[in-house]
Amino acid sequence: RFSFKSNTNELRTWLNKRKSSLEKRRQPFEALWKELREYYEPTLGKGLLEGDPEQVASQRDDEKILNTTPRLLLHRMAAGLQSGITNQSRRWFNFAAIDKNLQEYAAVREWLDKTAEAVSSVMNRSNVYPALDQTYLHLGQFGTSAGIIYPDEEANVHVSMVDAGDYWLGDDKRGRVTSILERKSMTLDQIVEEFGKGWTPDRIHERIKQGRGDERETVLHLVQKHIRPDLVKDIAKDRKFMSIYWLDGQGRGDHNDGILAIRSFSYNPIIAPRWWTNNSVYGIGTGELGLGDTKQLQQLEADKLALVEQEIDPAMAAPASMKGWPLQTGAGGITYYPDMQGKGGVPVTRMFETRAQIQPLLEAINATEQRLRQTFYADLFALMINLNMQPKQMTAREVNELSSEKVALLGPILTRLNTDLLNPLVDAVFAIAIEQGLVEEAPPILQGQELKVEYVSSLHVEQAAASRLTGLYKIAEFTGSLAQIAPSAIDKLDVDQMVDVAATSLVEFGVVRDDKKVAALRQARHEQEVQMAQAQAQAQQAKQMASAAKDLSQTPVGQGGTALDAILTGGRA
Repeated sequence: RFSFKSNTNELRTWLNKRKSSLEKRRQPFEALWKELREYYEPTLGKGLLEGDPEQVASQRDDEKILNTTPRLLLHRMAAGLQSGITNQSRRWFNFAAIDKNLQEYAAVREWLDKTAEAVSSVMNRSNVYPALDQTYLHLGQFGTSAGIIYPDEEANVHVSMVDAGDYWLGDDKRGRVTSILERKSMTLDQIVEEFGKGWTPDRIHERIKQGRGDERETVLHLVQKHIRPDLVKDIAKDRKFMSIYWLDGQGRGDHNDGILAIRSFSYNPIIAPRWWTNNSVYGIGTGELGLGDTKQLQQLEADKLALVEQEIDPAMAAPASMKGWPLQTGAGGITYYPDMQGKGGVPVTRMFETRAQIQPLLEAINATEQRLRQTFYADLFALMINLNMQPKQMTAREVNELSSEKVALLGPILTRLNTDLLNPLVDAVFAIAIEQGLVEEAPPILQGQELKVEYVSSLHVEQAAASRLTGLYKIAEFTGSLAQIAPSAIDKLDVDQMVDVAATSLVEFGVVRDDKKVAALRQARHEQEVQMAQAQAQAQQAKQMASAAKDLSQTPVGQGGTALDAILTGGRA
């Protein structure tokens, strides 16, 4: 049996209080989250439901979904964010030095590019991108998503996403998520495999011996900043984050009071992006913003179906005298009835006329769906998909103007995702890659220098184009207009610097040459031009000399001689 250095009784008491505190903060959001999953994607947020995990996972909860447009828009937005921000087919981030002067060194830029490529390769080998797909779905529906990034022996990195309802969050004074409590349902076999036989209670081993290894226990997992070295003595003080696992329940009588593992991280392993926040650790997403329209859409769809049913099988009215008569209601059926006291006419009629009501209802449904498309940025992602299908006559400037307004609407969301999702993700994978020896040693001039991450995804490039490149276009046009009056105005523009500024937002390292290579290229071109000019001058001079010699040879001087002869003989006849 193994034991911890920490006092497990005191630690377990503290963990129970921490759990209660985090649960209290999330409780006001739970009713809303349950409603969101009923109207959008019911397969998400299963952790909000009570009961056996296997039963909960298998049950359907889409009874309130008659029109699937909101559900499809949620998935479309998640796919658009994945493609526009973290597209696996291309590298969507670069590393750069905080000190811009260091960027001028080719060795520095080459190392930064190789390092970014190494981190990108780690992501490609791992489950990062499937996890990001789930992240965007949860983010759109609940406004919050959560996951933990672990080192992995096989794939270098593993991202464990936590379903809504199975996590609780805590933040610091700046609103950054620094704590996550995760609830995991694990089989007894999985518990022993994960934590080891010497750390698990005897009661679990007894049940496994009885053949009950597939039965489940709830394991709680707290990850937060390591701010209690006095309480948690199994972690070095320089480790940034602590990780504690324990069995849910009282823990009395269990080995180590039910605590299964005490681990640590050298980096922040928590990713917890929020779509938008309002003085809370939990966010507000497009699901909540569109919930009113979504509920209205389902009601309108129910009304439409009721009208369609009335059209197909309408309620009818008939005189009491026909009660008991066999009515042939099938196609081609004929029903014979007496001549209603000689008055004729059709005694069976519709009770309600619904045809005129369907069109306004369809228009209301269409208007509601259109508002939801705007809520879920469907027009933006459609624009991104169709940009390459625009007429070839469109210039880059026209494409930029077409997309800048729509991308600007998503700008605040991109900024928050940089802080809550992308920065922690890249930082964590970078730290793991260094620990696993996957990153080469930095050049001496770069060692000890702080780095930053620059994002070059499609959406980030469009966002930069909407601001930085627009400014470059305007100053170029303005200066060009002035140059028509005063050509010297061109001297004010540093064209090389303009290209460098655009390149930092648009392309990866190597596409734009550094200043030294450009200077060498221009010097070589200048020398070549000088040599060509000299060669042309020499050729022209030789041509002129040949022409002069010809003229002299044709000019008679003296008795039968020519001017050329006189020059060659020194004037002697």
